[in-house]
Amino acid sequence: MSDLGQQMNEMGALACAAASVLAYASPEAKTKALLVAAEAMVAATDHIISENAKDLDFGREKGLTDAMMDRLMLDADRIAAMAEGLRTIAGQADPVGEVIAEWDQPTGLHIRRVRTPLGVTEFVDVIVPRGGKGLVGLVQREARVPVFAHLEGIVHIYIDKSADPQKTMDVVLNAKTRRTGICGAAECLLIHQDVLDTLGRDILQALTLAGVEVRGDTAISKLDGVIPATDEDWGKEYLDSIIAAKTVADVDAAITHIQTYSSSHTECVMCEDMAVRDKFFERIDSAILMHNASPQFAD
Repeated sequence: MSDLGQQMNEMGALACAAASVLAYASPEAKTKALLVAAEAMVAATDHIISENAKDLDFGREKGLTDAMMDRLMLDADRIAAMAEGLRTIAGQADPVGEVIAEWDQPTGLHIRRVRTPLGVTEFVDVIVPRGGKGLVGLVQREARVPVFAHLEGIVHIYIDKSADPQKTMDVVLNAKTRRTGICGAAECLLIHQDVLDTLGRDILQALTLAGVEVRGDTAISKLDGVIPATDEDWGKEYLDSIIAAKTVADVDAAITHIQTYSSSHTECVMCEDMAVRDKFFERIDSAILMHNASPQFAD
């Protein structure tokens, strides 16, 4: 890989890491960051022009057209305009977190549609493939523009220490056993360590009695009927009567695991502590988030 390719990959990785934090930053913090960036850009005008001269030299060597060279060129006026653009954005209302639709189902299910950030790309054209795994995979491999799609449903349920036992039992059994072969079926349980020997044990036993093979981490695999999990079990879509299970210290540890292994399809949190729910909803970037409801509703 060329130095430029490596540099671009590194920049992309840093941008993605920053995006996961920026997604839940406060409006005030984002406004301040935009204004500070605008001032920094103006202050660095001479340096930017000097570095841009190198880009222009490279463009000439590559035979870029006059129109492309004009697009590439930066001067004091253009840099000032870019800074003013940042200030304009800073003056706009932050759409992230805005509830654009909210309703209740007759069953008691409460649904909200909330604005969330797309990520770090500036491109307009996208593909939204709808169909089977083979079609979606083909589009993702061959497309030369961004693709909005999900190829797998690696669905997690986090059971907090504040979870209601009966609600959690009902939801987890439905989430895994109603239909095991759909993208909304639960594939991994994350159990707060404080309830592993009580609610966690009861749920895992109920799953085993229902014919589900449980593959657990070191602590969970000590329970009767549980098979030790391997590294391949984290982030695996079984589409079968199999579920992975792991103990976590708190909601932050659950979020970290989900951010590492999720396919960004559907995630669920079982809790009565609304602070836990809010943090889970704020920091998980999956398409559908459930609170005390089965991810099978995503079917």
